Amino acid sequence: MQNNIPIFLSSDNNYAPFVATTIASVCDNTKSFCEFYVIDGGINPDDRSKIMALSEQFKNFSVEFITIDYDKYFKNFREITYLGLSTYSRFLIPELKPEKTKCIYLDVDIIVIDDIKKLFDINLDNYVIGAVRDTGNSKYLNYVKQSIGLPANSIYFNAGVLLINNSKWVVQNITQKLFDVEQKYREKLKIADQDILNICFQNSYKFLDIKYNTMYDNPEIIIRHFTNYPKVWQADFYLDLETKQPKKIEHADIFWKYAKMTPFYQEICDIKNKFLASNLLYNRFNKLVNKGN
Repeated sequence: MQNNIPIFLSSDNNYAPFVATTIASVCDNTKSFCEFYVIDGGINPDDRSKIMALSEQFKNFSVEFITIDYDKYFKNFREITYLGLSTYSRFLIPELKPEKTKCIYLDVDIIVIDDIKKLFDINLDNYVIGAVRDTGNSKYLNYVKQSIGLPANSIYFNAGVLLINNSKWVVQNITQKLFDVEQKYREKLKIADQDILNICFQNSYKFLDIKYNTMYDNPEIIIRHFTNYPKVWQADFYLDLETKQPKKIEHADIFWKYAKMTPFYQEICDIKNKFLASNLLYNRFNKLVNKGN
Protein backbone atom coordinates (compact mmCIF):
# COMPACT_ATOMS: atom_id res chain seq x y z
CA MET A 1 0.00 0.00 0.00
CA GLN A 2 1.28 3.46 -0.94
CA ASN A 3 1.33 5.91 1.94
CA ASN A 4 2.63 8.83 -0.11
CA ILE A 5 0.58 10.28 -2.97
CA PRO A 6 2.39 10.49 -6.34
CA ILE A 7 1.10 13.45 -8.38
CA PHE A 8 2.28 14.21 -11.90
CA LEU A 9 2.22 17.63 -13.55
CA SER A 10 3.56 18.72 -16.93
CA SER A 11 4.90 22.14 -17.85
CA ASP A 12 7.20 24.19 -20.00
CA ASN A 13 8.70 27.39 -18.62
CA ASN A 14 5.61 29.48 -19.47
CA TYR A 15 3.48 27.53 -17.03
CA ALA A 16 5.98 27.23 -14.17
CA PRO A 17 4.08 29.82 -12.03
CA PHE A 18 0.94 27.69 -12.23
CA VAL A 19 2.78 24.50 -11.34
CA ALA A 20 3.71 26.26 -8.10
CA THR A 21 0.14 27.47 -7.55
CA THR A 22 -1.32 24.00 -8.03
CA ILE A 23 1.28 22.46 -5.70
CA ALA A 24 0.55 25.06 -3.02
CA SER A 25 -3.17 24.30 -3.19
CA VAL A 26 -2.60 20.55 -2.84
CA CYS A 27 -0.21 20.89 0.08
CA ASP A 28 -2.42 23.36 1.94
CA ASN A 29 -5.39 20.98 1.88
CA THR A 30 -3.72 17.59 2.21
CA LYS A 31 -2.22 16.01 5.32
CA SER A 32 -0.52 13.14 3.49
CA PHE A 33 2.95 13.49 2.01
CA CYS A 34 2.74 14.28 -1.71
CA GLU A 35 5.42 13.31 -4.21
CA PHE A 36 5.23 15.72 -7.14
CA TYR A 37 6.77 14.69 -10.44
CA VAL A 38 6.99 17.56 -12.90
CA ILE A 39 7.47 16.44 -16.50
CA ASP A 40 9.75 19.26 -17.47
CA GLY A 41 9.50 20.77 -20.93
CA GLY A 42 12.13 23.45 -20.35
CA ILE A 43 11.61 25.08 -16.95
CA ASN A 44 14.64 27.26 -16.29
CA PRO A 45 16.78 26.75 -13.16
CA ASP A 46 15.54 29.94 -11.49
CA ASP A 47 11.91 28.92 -11.83
CA ARG A 48 12.69 25.41 -10.64
CA SER A 49 14.21 27.00 -7.53
CA LYS A 50 11.08 29.11 -7.02
CA ILE A 51 8.90 26.01 -7.16
CA MET A 52 11.18 24.27 -4.67
CA ALA A 53 10.99 27.33 -2.40
CA LEU A 54 7.46 26.31 -1.47
CA SER A 55 9.19 24.04 1.05
CA GLU A 56 9.57 27.14 3.23
CA GLN A 57 5.79 27.00 3.78
CA PHE A 58 4.92 23.34 3.31
CA LYS A 59 6.73 20.29 4.67
CA ASN A 60 4.48 17.61 3.20
CA PHE A 61 5.88 17.37 -0.31
CA SER A 62 8.83 16.64 -2.53
CA VAL A 63 9.43 17.62 -6.17
CA GLU A 64 11.31 15.75 -8.87
CA PHE A 65 11.76 17.31 -12.29
CA ILE A 66 11.77 14.76 -15.10
CA THR A 67 13.21 16.02 -18.36
CA ILE A 68 12.05 14.25 -21.50
CA ASP A 69 12.94 14.73 -25.14
CA TYR A 70 9.67 15.77 -26.78
CA ASP A 71 11.13 15.40 -30.26
CA LYS A 72 12.12 11.83 -29.47
CA TYR A 73 8.65 10.78 -28.38
CA PHE A 74 6.30 13.20 -30.12
CA LYS A 75 8.17 14.53 -33.17
CA ASN A 76 5.38 13.86 -35.67
CA PHE A 77 2.44 14.28 -33.31
CA ARG A 78 -0.13 16.86 -34.24
CA GLU A 79 0.18 20.20 -32.48
CA ILE A 80 -3.11 21.97 -31.78
CA THR A 81 -2.85 25.79 -31.81
CA TYR A 82 -3.15 26.29 -28.04
CA LEU A 83 -1.63 22.94 -27.02
CA GLY A 84 2.06 22.21 -27.41
CA LEU A 85 3.71 18.80 -27.58
CA SER A 86 4.04 18.78 -23.80
CA THR A 87 0.33 17.96 -23.53
CA TYR A 88 1.11 14.42 -24.73
CA SER A 89 3.58 13.80 -21.92
CA ARG A 90 0.88 12.31 -19.70
CA PHE A 91 1.01 9.27 -22.01
CA LEU A 92 4.42 8.43 -20.51
CA ILE A 93 3.59 8.70 -16.81
CA PRO A 94 3.36 5.01 -15.87
CA GLU A 95 6.48 4.26 -17.91
CA LEU A 96 8.42 7.00 -16.11
CA LYS A 97 7.63 5.66 -12.63
CA PRO A 98 6.50 2.04 -13.03
CA GLU A 99 7.26 1.33 -9.37
CA LYS A 100 4.30 3.52 -8.40
CA THR A 101 1.26 1.27 -8.53
CA LYS A 102 -1.15 4.21 -8.62
CA CYS A 103 -0.87 7.96 -9.23
CA ILE A 104 -2.72 11.17 -10.01
CA TYR A 105 -2.24 13.44 -13.01
CA LEU A 106 -3.26 17.13 -12.79
CA ASP A 107 -3.27 19.90 -15.36
CA VAL A 108 -1.73 23.15 -14.12
CA ASP A 109 -4.89 25.23 -14.52
CA ILE A 110 -6.20 23.42 -11.45
CA ILE A 111 -6.67 24.36 -7.81
CA VAL A 112 -7.29 21.69 -5.18
CA ILE A 113 -9.59 22.93 -2.42
CA ASP A 114 -9.98 19.78 -0.33
CA ASP A 115 -7.85 16.78 0.62
CA ILE A 116 -6.57 15.15 -2.57
CA LYS A 117 -6.30 11.84 -0.70
CA LYS A 118 -10.05 11.52 -1.24
CA LEU A 119 -9.32 11.15 -4.95
CA PHE A 120 -6.29 8.95 -4.48
CA ASP A 121 -8.16 6.50 -2.22
CA ILE A 122 -10.85 5.75 -4.80
CA ASN A 123 -10.86 2.10 -5.82
CA LEU A 124 -10.34 1.88 -9.56
CA ASP A 125 -11.70 -1.68 -9.54
CA ASN A 126 -10.48 -3.27 -12.78
CA TYR A 127 -10.14 -0.01 -14.71
CA VAL A 128 -6.85 1.48 -15.88
CA ILE A 129 -7.93 5.07 -15.29
CA GLY A 130 -10.56 7.13 -13.53
CA ALA A 131 -11.82 10.40 -15.02
CA VAL A 132 -14.68 12.90 -14.90
CA ARG A 133 -17.18 13.50 -17.68
CA ASP A 134 -16.44 16.71 -19.56
CA THR A 135 -19.13 19.28 -18.75
CA GLY A 136 -18.06 21.82 -21.37
CA ASN A 137 -20.17 23.06 -24.27
CA SER A 138 -22.30 20.07 -25.31
CA LYS A 139 -22.58 21.11 -28.97
CA TYR A 140 -18.83 21.38 -29.31
CA LEU A 141 -18.23 18.07 -27.53
CA ASN A 142 -20.73 16.35 -29.83
CA TYR A 143 -18.83 17.83 -32.78
CA VAL A 144 -15.55 16.53 -31.33
CA LYS A 145 -16.97 13.04 -30.81
CA GLN A 146 -18.34 12.98 -34.34
CA SER A 147 -15.02 14.19 -35.77
CA ILE A 148 -13.00 11.43 -34.10
CA GLY A 149 -15.57 8.71 -34.68
CA LEU A 150 -16.79 8.19 -31.12
CA PRO A 151 -20.33 6.80 -30.74
CA ALA A 152 -22.98 9.35 -29.82
CA ASN A 153 -23.55 7.59 -26.49
CA SER A 154 -19.85 7.67 -25.58
CA ILE A 155 -19.26 9.68 -22.40
CA TYR A 156 -16.38 11.99 -23.28
CA PHE A 157 -14.13 12.75 -20.30
CA ASN A 158 -11.89 15.65 -19.45
CA ALA A 159 -8.25 14.53 -19.18
CA GLY A 160 -7.13 17.31 -16.84
CA VAL A 161 -7.57 15.08 -13.80
CA LEU A 162 -6.70 11.40 -14.10
CA LEU A 163 -6.43 8.68 -11.50
CA ILE A 164 -4.12 6.07 -13.00
CA ASN A 165 -3.45 2.43 -12.18
CA ASN A 166 0.17 2.39 -13.31
CA SER A 167 0.51 -1.37 -13.01
CA LYS A 168 -2.44 -2.16 -15.29
CA TRP A 169 -1.34 0.59 -17.70
CA VAL A 170 2.09 -0.98 -18.14
CA VAL A 171 0.79 -4.56 -18.38
CA GLN A 172 -1.76 -3.54 -21.03
CA ASN A 173 0.85 -1.54 -22.95
CA ILE A 174 -1.40 1.53 -22.98
CA THR A 175 1.37 3.95 -23.97
CA GLN A 176 1.93 2.16 -27.27
CA LYS A 177 -1.84 1.92 -27.85
CA LEU A 178 -2.13 5.70 -27.40
CA PHE A 179 0.72 6.27 -29.84
CA ASP A 180 -1.02 4.02 -32.36
CA VAL A 181 -4.30 5.91 -31.92
CA GLU A 182 -2.53 9.24 -32.48
CA GLN A 183 -1.02 8.01 -35.73
CA LYS A 184 -4.34 6.67 -36.98
CA TYR A 185 -6.48 9.69 -36.03
CA ARG A 186 -3.87 12.45 -36.35
CA GLU A 187 -5.74 14.52 -38.94
CA LYS A 188 -9.07 14.25 -37.10
CA LEU A 189 -7.97 15.32 -33.62
CA LYS A 190 -9.56 18.44 -32.15
CA ILE A 191 -8.34 18.34 -28.53
CA ALA A 192 -5.08 16.45 -29.01
CA ASP A 193 -4.23 14.05 -26.18
CA GLN A 194 -7.73 14.25 -24.68
CA ASP A 195 -9.25 12.92 -27.90
CA ILE A 196 -6.69 10.12 -28.03
CA LEU A 197 -7.39 9.06 -24.45
CA ASN A 198 -11.14 9.08 -25.11
CA ILE A 199 -10.74 6.95 -28.23
CA CYS A 200 -8.59 4.48 -26.32
CA PHE A 201 -10.78 4.28 -23.21
CA GLN A 202 -14.22 5.05 -24.62
CA ASN A 203 -16.75 4.24 -21.88
CA SER A 204 -14.20 1.85 -20.37
CA TYR A 205 -12.94 3.90 -17.46
CA LYS A 206 -13.95 4.52 -13.86
CA PHE A 207 -16.52 7.32 -13.83
CA LEU A 208 -15.49 9.78 -11.12
CA ASP A 209 -17.79 12.27 -9.43
CA ILE A 210 -17.80 15.76 -10.92
CA LYS A 211 -16.44 17.16 -7.64
CA TYR A 212 -13.03 15.78 -8.64
CA ASN A 213 -12.85 17.92 -11.76
CA THR A 214 -15.32 20.79 -11.49
CA MET A 215 -15.19 23.08 -14.50
CA TYR A 216 -18.01 25.37 -13.38
CA ASP A 217 -19.75 26.15 -10.09
CA ASN A 218 -20.81 23.11 -8.09
CA PRO A 219 -22.07 22.72 -4.50
CA GLU A 220 -19.36 20.21 -3.61
CA ILE A 221 -15.86 20.73 -4.98
CA ILE A 222 -12.58 19.00 -4.31
CA ILE A 223 -10.76 20.04 -7.48
CA ARG A 224 -11.53 23.21 -9.44
CA HIS A 225 -10.43 23.17 -13.07
CA PHE A 226 -10.24 26.56 -14.83
CA THR A 227 -10.74 25.26 -18.37
CA ASN A 228 -12.20 28.33 -20.05
CA TYR A 229 -10.64 31.21 -21.95
CA PRO A 230 -9.40 33.65 -20.86
CA LYS A 231 -7.62 31.81 -18.07
CA VAL A 232 -8.12 32.80 -14.45
CA TRP A 233 -4.61 34.31 -14.40
CA GLN A 234 -5.47 36.51 -17.41
CA ALA A 235 -8.83 37.98 -16.49
CA ASP A 236 -11.82 37.79 -14.13
CA PHE A 237 -14.20 36.47 -16.80
CA TYR A 238 -14.53 33.71 -19.35
CA LEU A 239 -16.41 33.75 -22.64
CA ASP A 240 -19.56 31.65 -22.56
CA LEU A 241 -19.62 29.72 -25.86
CA GLU A 242 -23.41 29.50 -25.94
CA THR A 243 -24.37 33.08 -25.07
CA LYS A 244 -21.19 34.67 -26.49
CA GLN A 245 -21.13 36.83 -23.36
CA PRO A 246 -18.50 37.27 -20.65
CA LYS A 247 -19.23 35.59 -17.32
CA LYS A 248 -17.40 36.07 -14.06
CA ILE A 249 -15.10 33.19 -13.18
CA GLU A 250 -16.31 31.36 -10.10
CA HIS A 251 -13.71 30.68 -7.39
CA ALA A 252 -11.11 32.99 -8.93
CA ASP A 253 -10.42 34.23 -5.41
CA ILE A 254 -9.26 30.74 -4.43
CA PHE A 255 -6.80 30.69 -7.32
CA TRP A 256 -5.37 34.03 -6.23
CA LYS A 257 -5.19 32.88 -2.62
CA TYR A 258 -2.75 30.17 -3.65
CA ALA A 259 -0.96 32.24 -6.26
CA LYS A 260 -0.13 34.65 -3.44
CA MET A 261 1.55 31.81 -1.52
CA THR A 262 4.09 31.30 -4.31
CA PRO A 263 7.25 33.25 -5.23
CA PHE A 264 5.56 33.86 -8.61
CA TYR A 265 2.75 36.06 -7.29
CA GLN A 266 3.94 39.36 -8.74
CA GLU A 267 4.77 37.67 -12.03
CA ILE A 268 1.24 36.23 -12.24
CA CYS A 269 -0.22 39.67 -11.51
CA ASP A 270 1.92 41.09 -14.32
CA ILE A 271 0.64 38.41 -16.71
CA LYS A 272 -2.92 39.47 -15.98
CA ASN A 273 -2.20 43.18 -16.29
CA LYS A 274 -0.38 42.73 -19.61
CA PHE A 275 -3.17 40.57 -21.01
CA LEU A 276 -5.87 43.11 -20.20
CA ALA A 277 -3.75 46.05 -21.33
CA SER A 278 -3.14 44.41 -24.71
CA ASN A 279 -6.81 43.78 -25.49
CA LEU A 280 -9.26 46.66 -25.16
CA LEU A 281 -12.35 44.48 -25.67
CA TYR A 282 -11.32 42.02 -22.97
CA ASN A 283 -10.43 44.93 -20.70
CA ARG A 284 -13.97 46.23 -21.18
CA PHE A 285 -15.42 42.76 -20.47
CA ASN A 286 -13.34 42.55 -17.30
CA LYS A 287 -14.71 45.87 -16.05
CA LEU A 288 -18.22 44.74 -16.97
CA VAL A 289 -18.16 41.56 -14.85
CA ASN A 290 -16.61 43.47 -11.92
CA LYS A 291 -19.13 46.32 -12.07
CA GLY A 292 -20.75 46.84 -8.71
CA ASN A 293 -18.25 44.67 -6.82
